[in-house]
Amino acid sequence: WKLGVFLDKVGEVHPKVNELAHRGISVQDLLDFYSNLGSDDVFPHFDPDASTTHDVVRHAVIPLSLGVEWAGGGAAYATVVNKGEPRMANKMVTHNWGNKFSHLLAAVFADCMGHRTYDHALGMLVDKGRMEELREQLRTRAHTRYWICAFSVNQHSGICDKPPLTDSHGRPLNPCSCSVPKHLTGDPCEMNKFDDMMAYLLTISPAFSQVIAVDSHFVLFSRIWCIAELLEARRDHIPQDLEIHSAAHIVEHRKQVEIFDVRDAQASFPADRELILSKVDDPVQFNKEMRVLVLHPEHGLLSVWNSHVLATFMLVDELGSILALTTVDGV
Repeated sequence: WKLGVFLDKVGEVHPKVNELAHRGISVQDLLDFYSNLGSDDVFPHFDPDASTTHDVVRHAVIPLSLGVEWAGGGAAYATVVNKGEPRMANKMVTHNWGNKFSHLLAAVFADCMGHRTYDHALGMLVDKGRMEELREQLRTRAHTRYWICAFSVNQHSGICDKPPLTDSHGRPLNPCSCSVPKHLTGDPCEMNKFDDMMAYLLTISPAFSQVIAVDSHFVLFSRIWCIAELLEARRDHIPQDLEIHSAAHIVEHRKQVEIFDVRDAQASFPADRELILSKVDDPVQFNKEMRVLVLHPEHGLLSVWNSHVLATFMLVDELGSILALTTVDGV
């Protein structure tokens, strides 16, 4: 099954697919964006320990990409920072909007540094005094461009005018004032072309891969769009890299994946859930494919975290705790 049908038999790409593929956002621009959060002008009540990606989209991404005259009044944030120039993405990030935004960016930066856990990068993000340290570690890779739907999709042509009543902090949300036409389905829609864009980027972007930014509670594996993107990437033979908070989280949440059932998967918009489920002919087979994708001992997404590696990580954590206690006790 496919989520879209926007690549024809002779290989011509849909103009919107091509446009989306060239909305990469650089690590440098992501660092700059994050540094402005919590300022008087950009999401003043941003909390790195609590604010979700959805909060950041509503309070920062949408306002900062509003009023772009050369883009019809509103554009994707990536388009704005790229000054309207096409910038091909090197990697695509699959993530869930309910995750903490600091965790999403920590996963991206960890991937950029070649790490498979993001707790180290997160420590530098939540401590603003360490931002320069993080910038220095990313300096030689700051040009790497990621495709992240929050930044790479034009929110003004989709969801900006219909926010929920409040954000995750309980603060009220107001509809965007732009007049950009909304396209939630059909040919002009951007949200229904992710799979074709992934397949297209695989053909035009050297070493293109998918980065899977897993939240600390593994909720990503219950979100219908995330699941669809994971399976689509595997079927298209797109290299996939899993970013998790720490090894301990696999031990804690592995069972959630083992009992996965696509019929229980959720989406922010019920219509999205129904769209994807309508394309699943055999839920039992789909569930089996998903478990193989994640749990297969040789080539599953978690295969790198085999029992030996997990045991080593857990031992290091335990030794670190013991050393911390002995230091406190003055031993």
